[in-house]
Amino acid sequence: MERQGIPVRIGSWEVRPTGRSLILRSGDLEITVPFRDKADRLSLRLLTDMIKLLDRLLQKGGLEFRGLAYVKLTLKRLDEKRWLLSARGEVRYDVELTTEEALLMALAVKDAGLPIWPPEQDVEELLLMRSRVFDDIEEVMGPRFSALARLFDPLTRLGPPIAWRRVVAVVMRDRLEEAEICQDGAVAVLRPGEQDFVLTLTRAGGSGLLGLLSRLSEVLGYRELRVKADVAAQLLIGEEPVDELLSQSEAARRARRFLIREVFGIDVPEDGPAEVHIKNKYGRWTVSLDDGCLELNGIHICIMQRGPRPYGVIQLPGIGRLELDEMTAKVLNAVAVALRPEKVRDRALKKQIEKARRMTGFRRILGRVVRRLLRLLGVRAGEILALTACPFVL
Repeated sequence: MERQGIPVRIGSWEVRPTGRSLILRSGDLEITVPFRDKADRLSLRLLTDMIKLLDRLLQKGGLEFRGLAYVKLTLKRLDEKRWLLSARGEVRYDVELTTEEALLMALAVKDAGLPIWPPEQDVEELLLMRSRVFDDIEEVMGPRFSALARLFDPLTRLGPPIAWRRVVAVVMRDRLEEAEICQDGAVAVLRPGEQDFVLTLTRAGGSGLLGLLSRLSEVLGYRELRVKADVAAQLLIGEEPVDELLSQSEAARRARRFLIREVFGIDVPEDGPAEVHIKNKYGRWTVSLDDGCLELNGIHICIMQRGPRPYGVIQLPGIGRLELDEMTAKVLNAVAVALRPEKVRDRALKKQIEKARRMTGFRRILGRVVRRLLRLLGVRAGEILALTACPFVL
């Protein structure tokens, strides 16, 4: 489809692109599908796949979707004009939708990478293998590389680039009263707010990030968390596990700052950047509060963290026993390495630290040599500072 505004007929559907949207019309049904990019250059195969999904839903009167998170989504026709969207698992809710909303949600959920259940041939095995591959990438390269790898995941790139988070957020803001988020005994309730969504912690649990936030909520002075619309959309369809979606929230950062102060006794501001900086004779350490990534003088230090639960258990005065989620344990582990690198026993980790330390010393020497050469060449002081401050020059 090359030209904007020229309709294409596929089966009983008329398809018309308009800017970053696609209008699909069949009889009395009409839906507008928003895209992340212009919709006037979609391939015929992508359009055909969309129409097949819509026809399948209308003919069967229902579909079931499952993703990597522990959530099962079911779309079921109630009568000619009403549909029921149900979620079970870590996320639980029931909402009534119109036929148009049900069709939009089906397209959005499918484009988010959730396969239709029961799976087609070998899809279940593919999902398991896909999950293990991403776990291995995250362990070795860190969450940032894992997120980059997901961009090239064929399961998420076969479908059209629908703005599915926007679709889910808009539909749920109008229809959802509340959704119950459950994890290892901890319970929270997600409700639409004026702009974003609001997550209310209602019951503390044993493990997992939701349980940790619930246990620390009184100390940190919050019972409600603001959740951005796109994150709420991911939570509501189970696109990612609860821990991963809440890990970069401000509440998780505040909880980790508090634990760093309590466990290690170092001064960490309650608010500010999502990083902790530590200086010692090894240089400048940076620990990400979101994913536990550790850097020494700008060089990434890979910490292997494997093993079953519990990932870590601490005892705090006035609070008691706290079981850490995987990412919080990784953050505290990274801070411990930065504070006491000489205590590290793992040979591979110690080798990385020493290499980063030597590289920093080499850069300092090289920087001094370059600055002297520039002075001999008559370069002014301000220009020297600008040049030597750029890592690509050195």
